[in-house]
This record gives sequence, C-alpha cells and structure tokens, in this order.
Amino acid sequence: MTLHRIFVVALSLFVISSVWAQEKQVMTIVDLLEVPQLRDPQLSPGGTALAYTVAEADWQLNKRITHIWLVRTSTENVSVQLTFGESGEHSPRWSPDGDHIAFLAKRSGDTDEQIYLLRKTGEASRLSQHDTAVSNIQWSPDGKFIYFIANDPKTSNEKKKDKLQDDVFAYD
Repeated sequence: MTLHRIFVVALSLFVISSVWAQEKQVMTIVDLLEVPQLRDPQLSPGGTALAYTVAEADWQLNKRITHIWLVRTSTENVSVQLTFGESGEHSPRWSPDGDHIAFLAKRSGDTDEQIYLLRKTGEASRLSQHDTAVSNIQWSPDGKFIYFIANDPKTSNEKKKDKLQDDVFAYD
C-alpha cells in the first residue's frame, strides 16, 4: 500500500513538473492573422447602440471578411452580428434618427460595391445602383439623402478600348 502511494505521488509530481516545464509559445504570424480586427465604431445618434465591424481571416478565400456587429449600450452589452454576406460589408453609418444603418457591400448581382440599407428588422436591401463602386457614404443632416463618392462611368469609347486592351500610350 505504501508503494502504491509513493507511485501515485511520484506520478503526480511528474505530471505537474512537465506542465511547468512547458515553454510559453511565441505568437506567430498565423496567430496574429487569426486575431479578429475591430474597426469603424459608429455610435448611434441617441447613444444607445454602437455599430462596428469585425474582420476575421478566411483561409479558404485567402482574405479577411468583414461583417457589421451591434452592441446596445443601455442593456447587458451583448454583441449581435447584423450582416452575413459572403464577401463581407463595411462602413456602417447611422441615419440621423437612428432607425437605419447604411453600409457598403458587394453582394450577388453587384458588379461593384453599392450602398445597402439595414432597417431595425429584416434583411438589408440595396439602395444604390451606380455604374461604378461607391465609397465614403454620409447621411444628410435631415436623413433624406445619402452622399457618396464614385468614379464616373466609362464612356462607350473607353469601354471599347478596354475590350480591345488598347491601353498603350505613345509619348514624343
């Protein structure tokens, strides 16, 4: 019986010492890429909610996918993911009344990023149908308009040159 106790104590000491002897793992580039990135916090007009983006690594697509999250500041601070698009979403902007969130995304059927509008309930709907990518969205103070920046659409001559790959310029 005493030999049994000595064996159990020795085995316990061996396990404890092996746990203490393990080296601390150094953070690698892969570990760093796995850390979610929180960006673009936007406080609602009433200050009761915070919309922000979370970018996480998608190893299959070999890029970061960003989605919009929401946390209510007046309740138990539980974060809720608002968007789930395959290509991700970004740049959440509150309407002046705090009832809507406009954001940028490129979803199925879109050739470039467009403005989407998320209401309090339901799925987001596409708001813009611009010929080129939209960026830098901003609500007007009265909430009736959303301003954005976008390139002018290509002319038919520019489209023809792109199709022919006629992008060589000669300089004298």
